[in-house]
Amino acid sequence: GSANLFVPADELRFVCPELILHYINAHGYQPPQAFCDAVMNCPDTRSMEYKQRFLRSGGRKLIRPEE
Repeated sequence: GSANLFVPADELRFVCPELILHYINAHGYQPPQAFCDAVMNCPDTRSMEYKQRFLRSGGRKLIRPEE
């Protein structure tokens, strides 16, 4: 996998490789607790709430870097 996942959390955004579950299961990687909490509280990525959180967490710069 070459894609990244974006997990909004309050005023910041976590970015992780899409194969993070492989790293956790096969290699024993333990993500930081703040990341785990953000994942557990993340709304469905197709929802308006996710889009709003993504933008609030700095995602607008990824969409329109010139602003």
